[in-house]
Amino acid sequence: MIDQLYTALHAHHAKVNTSAIMKWLKTTFKQEGKLYGRYKLSTLQPSVTYESPSVYALVILYALKQNELEFAKAVYHRMKELQTQDPLKPYYGGYMNEKDTHSFDNLLPLIAERELLNESVVQ
Repeated sequence: MIDQLYTALHAHHAKVNTSAIMKWLKTTFKQEGKLYGRYKLSTLQPSVTYESPSVYALVILYALKQNELEFAKAVYHRMKELQTQDPLKPYYGGYMNEKDTHSFDNLLPLIAERELLNESVVQ
């Protein structure tokens, strides 16, 4: 999923139409209320059971680039549900899976959130 989203995000440089992936992302998110970390390309069905903050962040960045502001905002709210919200937890504010995390699952959401703030999509 990550590589497809990076491709979609930068496809405008090659003048590639990415409307099909945007349509699929919006439809899937609307139907499922979430996006999974990986999908089988042949079936477009989830191949994992987890959600990924970095996937959500890349979807947000792509949606902003495509001027899909409401979609970006909806995905942002779902991404924030994955964030550690308890201030008493040692990793408060981070994106953790139990005690496991990845730098890109924390850095990409920060970049996406900053872009949403810069565009005044969220406050």
